[in-house]
Amino acid sequence: MKLRTLQTMTKNLLRVCVSLIFVLCVISFAEESTDPTGEAKTAAQLHAEGLGFFNQGRYQDAVTVWLKEFSLDPKNANTANNIGIAYMKLGQQDIAIEYHKKAIELNPKFGHGYYSLGLVHYDREEYEEAKNAFLGAVQLNYRKGVSHYNLGLTYHSLKDYPNAEASYLQAIQFAYNLENTYYALGLTYFEWGNYSKALAAFNEAKKINPKIPGIDSQIRRCDQFLEKPLSDRIAFWKDWKIDSQGTKKPSTENEKIRNEGWYFPVLCIIFILGIGVFVLFLSKIARNLKHRS
Repeated sequence: MKLRTLQTMTKNLLRVCVSLIFVLCVISFAEESTDPTGEAKTAAQLHAEGLGFFNQGRYQDAVTVWLKEFSLDPKNANTANNIGIAYMKLGQQDIAIEYHKKAIELNPKFGHGYYSLGLVHYDREEYEEAKNAFLGAVQLNYRKGVSHYNLGLTYHSLKDYPNAEASYLQAIQFAYNLENTYYALGLTYFEWGNYSKALAAFNEAKKINPKIPGIDSQIRRCDQFLEKPLSDRIAFWKDWKIDSQGTKKPSTENEKIRNEGWYFPVLCIIFILGIGVFVLFLSKIARNLKHRS
C-alpha cells in the first residue's frame, strides 16, 4: 500500500515538473515577440522600432527588427525595401540588391524600390543597371525631382550628355533646383563643349550657394575657354579625348623631330670624313712638291 502511494506521488511530481517545463518554454518563446508590457508586437510596432534604430544609425538593429516585421508580413514591399536600405548602409550591397529586387517583385509599381536599387547600382559604378532602375522610378513618378537628378548623374557617367542635360532640366522643373543640380549640369555642359551654358549653370549654382566647393575654379575655367579661339578649344578636346582613351598621339612637332632628327648626325659624319679626305689630299700634294724640289 505504501509502495503504491509512493509510486503515485512520484508520477504526480513528474507531471508537475513536465508541466512547469512546458510553461517556462512557452513564456520564453513569447518573450521574443513581446514588448516590456507583455503584449505581442504587431508589424506596425516593429516597423516603428526599426525606423527608430535606423534614424539613430543602428542599422544592424534595424535589420534585425525589420526582418521580424517581414516574417509577420512577408508580402510588404516597403519592409523588404527598408531592409535593403539598411543593408546598403552596412556596406552589404549584394544583400541590399536582393531585398530591393524582392520589393519590386512584391509590388512592380513600387517606385521607391526602383529608386533604391538605382542608388546601389550607381554606388557600384554599374551605370547601365542604375539607369534602368532610375528610369523605372521616373516612369512611376516616384519623387520626380530627385529621381531625374540621379538619372542625370547616371547619364553623365555614361557620357550621354544630351540625356544628362534633359534629366537635370527635368529635375529643375520638378523643383529640385538645388546648387548640386546646377553644378552637375554645368559639368555636363563643360564636358560637352558648351562653355557658355556651363558658365550660366555654374553661376546659377553660385547664386544658390556661394560657398559650394570648387565653384569659383569652374567659373574661371569656363571664362578661360570662352576667351580662347575655336581652334584652341578643338585642339584641347582632341587631346582630352586621346588622354581619356589612354593612347596619346605624338604632336606634329614631335613627329617632325623624330622623322628628321637623323639628318644632323649623318651630316656631321660626312663633314668629318670630308675634312679627313681633304687633309690627306693636302699632305699628298705637299709630299709631291717636296720630291720635285
